[in-house]
Amino acid sequence: MAEHTPGPWGWGVNPRPNPGHSNHLVVRPAGEFPHGEWVADVGRLYDPQAEANARLIAGAPLMLEALRRIGYE
Repeated sequence: MAEHTPGPWGWGVNPRPNPGHSNHLVVRPAGEFPHGEWVADVGRLYDPQAEANARLIAGAPLMLEALRRIGYE
């Protein structure tokens, strides 16, 4: 299995004024807001689907941990 950015992850608005990426929801390692590397850019702020995707992606490390605890790799 490939390595990944360690969790926990959080999500929020990208405050950087990067062209094409400001007002986007991004997933980053928890504690790295408002700066730090992105795990994912999930789309525009105020898009309900983007927020749902951000929540799902941010929960991935916890879901992986739960699967490992029950013996799934």
